[in-house]
Amino acid sequence: MYIPLVAIANACRGAKNFVQDGGLQELTDKIHAKRVEYEAKEAEMTREGHDGGSQVNTTMTVCTTCGAEADADARFCSKCGSSITSATCRGCGALQQTGGLFCNKCGANQSKSPTTLTSNTPLPVEDFAGFPVYYQQEFKKIKASSEAYKGKWNWAAFLFGGIWALTKGLWLPTLICFIGAIFTGGIVGVAYWFVFGARGNYMYYCKEIKHRDLPV
Repeated sequence: MYIPLVAIANACRGAKNFVQDGGLQELTDKIHAKRVEYEAKEAEMTREGHDGGSQVNTTMTVCTTCGAEADADARFCSKCGSSITSATCRGCGALQQTGGLFCNKCGANQSKSPTTLTSNTPLPVEDFAGFPVYYQQEFKKIKASSEAYKGKWNWAAFLFGGIWALTKGLWLPTLICFIGAIFTGGIVGVAYWFVFGARGNYMYYCKEIKHRDLPV
């Protein structure tokens, strides 16, 4: 029992020195700058799409296997022979792979009726492109259940705590975790390990998809 308490005390002192020396603020500023840069690039790409900079010929489709163009009504690719199973988003018109529940560009629901999923329901991975497969699956379950499903236990978030949260852009809970740990002798920091483990996937979903930074 003595060794963990000493380790926690040392960690708290190190965190306190880190904050007092301005390290946390500097780190936060750098990460925030990267985030702003990323959002600016994303907004620019969206504008280009709306202005016609990246238009897709509406009479053509794209083979999902080799990337070759094909007629919109073609069932097989003339280049590789693969079955062409593409469709357009009901919301923004972007090309989609048949079977997807949500648009991989705007997130619009592609099903005719809402679908309620359990935590064990397997989902295709083409939605939420750009995220690791693990988070694609979790995000789709959360969205398809209208956020009734809050995500499963995340061992990486639990073991790495505030470090994991920083890598995901969760500034608010990270600050609460570190500052709370300083003023409570590490108690709040330990508590947030469990918060990140239990609700980390949902907090990350809200940050990336809904642009809301939840404290817990």
